[in-house]
Amino acid sequence: MAPLPMPLLPAFAGLKLHATTTTESVLTITASLAAATAQCPDCGAESIRVHSTYDRHPRDLPWCGVPVRFILHIRRFFCAAKSCSRITFAEQHPVFLHPFAQRTIALNTALQKLGVALGGEAGARLGINLGMHASPATIVRRVRAMPLPIIPAPRVIGIDDWAIRKGKRYGTIIVDLERHCPIAILPEYTPAAITAWLTDHPTIKIIARDRASIYTEALAKGAPQAEQVADRWHLCQNLGTALQSLLAKHTKTLRNVAKELTDAKHPPTTLPEPPMELPEPPPIGHTVGPEALRQYQFDEAKRLRAAGWSFLQIAKELQINRRTARTYATAASLPRRILPQATSSVTPYLPALRAFWRDGYHEGTQLWQKLKTHGYQGSLSSIYRALKTMRVPDSPHIEPIAVERVAMRSPRQAMWLLIRADADLTDEEKAYRDTLFCHEPRIREAATLGVRFQQLIRERQADQFDMWLKDAEASGIPELRNFARSLRGDYKPVKAALSSIWSNGQTEGSVNRLKLIKRTMYGRAGFALLQRRVLYAKN
Repeated sequence: MAPLPMPLLPAFAGLKLHATTTTESVLTITASLAAATAQCPDCGAESIRVHSTYDRHPRDLPWCGVPVRFILHIRRFFCAAKSCSRITFAEQHPVFLHPFAQRTIALNTALQKLGVALGGEAGARLGINLGMHASPATIVRRVRAMPLPIIPAPRVIGIDDWAIRKGKRYGTIIVDLERHCPIAILPEYTPAAITAWLTDHPTIKIIARDRASIYTEALAKGAPQAEQVADRWHLCQNLGTALQSLLAKHTKTLRNVAKELTDAKHPPTTLPEPPMELPEPPPIGHTVGPEALRQYQFDEAKRLRAAGWSFLQIAKELQINRRTARTYATAASLPRRILPQATSSVTPYLPALRAFWRDGYHEGTQLWQKLKTHGYQGSLSSIYRALKTMRVPDSPHIEPIAVERVAMRSPRQAMWLLIRADADLTDEEKAYRDTLFCHEPRIREAATLGVRFQQLIRERQADQFDMWLKDAEASGIPELRNFARSLRGDYKPVKAALSSIWSNGQTEGSVNRLKLIKRTMYGRAGFALLQRRVLYAKN
């Protein structure tokens, strides 16, 4: 028998190696404790009298990916103290193996780390590949048995809520901003729960938070000594919400700006004025062109209206829409018809398409293959639609115009045009913004105030905050007045955000990580497992 090499295997100190056997699936180590005596766990008396022996078969960490199992010879001793109530006891190795355990301390620690990082199912799958066989339930039990980590007294914290069940139930997460790690996960998001936790930690000096009203009462009661700092990202978000509310009232203006910019690029194509002389009514069964038919319907609508017919009767008689009948009957002349400016994926390739057509390629698939060599990436059906006018000789055709339309911005998209720097905007975005300002001067005023507020945050201009509040409250924009009123109600935390180095960004990141862990668990292992996985996870 030879003692195991202690510098290489410190956990095996005090063991003696008897034999090793290997198979393809497991490495078996036979060993025993080297000490000649053992200590009674009750009275502490040393004993040398052996009562009996038995074997334990704990699993250990794998070696080179091969699972390891011990055959550990354990001696049972007589207690030497006559006054002790224990008659016999088994020798123990507290660094290597706990009483009654089926796995060594090292293997249990490794399974706990797998469970913290991956959870039960994924941890079990990876453990099998590493030679640590354990069921998902075993790994979950190992993690849930871990005590909550002991944290040093926090001084600067961030606090935020997280969804246990979105829209139904919420909890609270607290992050130590100096140590960059979460220190508490609470199953409630109530003033009472937050106040109780803060009361138990009187060393807190600074609290970074968002602007939820629930913190006003809780932080004032639980940590009156702490300075509150509003989160700068949420301040910008609140500003954006106010600007979006303003722009939502001007969707028609947003649409008109897009149309005006589009028309400036591509004036609409119209047909020439119809002839002033009135055509004769077409004979029954005779087919006329579209413009001649419109002229006839226009003349008939005016004649029937003069005869006392209603617009509905005229529409039924001429088989046109009632609004069209009203337009024809009340207009001084036939309204001009503005043709749609059609666009298609084939439009840029129409010259090449006509050239191939003149060369004798009249099949759609042939033309499709030809155009693909020129870079065409559209569908075959678009080719067939373009061929309809080519297959009808002398058919009237207006060349489709490829129109680059200026898209209408949504209130959210337009909000970004108001507060972003000119260097971050394209020429088209600048034109849209400037045209919007011309249409609605109040939006220009709101954009000026929004840019100033962002500058306060970026450059930490706390001394300019009071002036901005006065200007926003004096503006004629209800949305910004309400925003300024809410900032004044949270004055100290907001002003602290304009000068403090602390903010709630770390807390938001911890919430995102908590969401990821929560979703991988499917909520089946309970709050205790989620709490330990979040608190033990490394940043």
